[in-house]
Amino acid sequence: MIEFAFVLPVFMLLIVIILDYGWLFYNQIQLENCARNAARVACVEYKETCLDPLTGEAYASGAKQKFDLSRLDASESQSTDPLTDQEKDILKEVKRTLPTSVSDVEVYIEYTYDGDYLDGTYSAFDVRNRAKGDVCVQVKGIHTAISPLVGWGSDGGDYMHRSVSCKSVYKVEKMEKNN
Repeated sequence: MIEFAFVLPVFMLLIVIILDYGWLFYNQIQLENCARNAARVACVEYKETCLDPLTGEAYASGAKQKFDLSRLDASESQSTDPLTDQEKDILKEVKRTLPTSVSDVEVYIEYTYDGDYLDGTYSAFDVRNRAKGDVCVQVKGIHTAISPLVGWGSDGGDYMHRSVSCKSVYKVEKMEKNN
C-alpha cells in the first residue's frame, strides 16, 4: 500500500501531462487545417480581399490585414460592416473549421508578389494584380488547457492558456478568360 501511495501521484501526473499535451497537439493540428482551408479559399480569384470596401482601394497599412471573428459575427447582424463578401467567406471557413478550445482568434491575410515584385517590376501592391504571388493566411488564438501543466514556461504567468498560431501559404490562382 505504501508503494502504491508513492507511485500513484507520479503515475497520475504523467497521465495528465500526456493527455494535456495530446490535447494541445490535436488543437494545433486542427488550427493548421483551419489556416490551410482559409488559404485555399483565399487563393482563388478574390479581388476584393484586403481592399477597403468603402473606397475600393488597398488598405493604408498595405497588403497584410488583420481580422477577428467577432467582426464576422457583427457583420451577420449589421449591414454596414466594412467586410467584403469575399473576406466573410474566408472568415466563415476559419470559423467552420476552428477547434472549440481555441478562443480570441485573429486571422491575418497577406498577399505577396513573387520575383517580379521583388525585382521592382511592380511599383505598388494592388490586390487586383496579385496573380503572380502568394496568399498567406495566419490564424492565431489562445488554447485553453485541461491543466496548468501545459502552461509551464509560458509568458505572462497564465498557466491555463497558451498562444497557438499556424500559417499556410498558397499560390494565387489566376482564372483564364474565355474569349
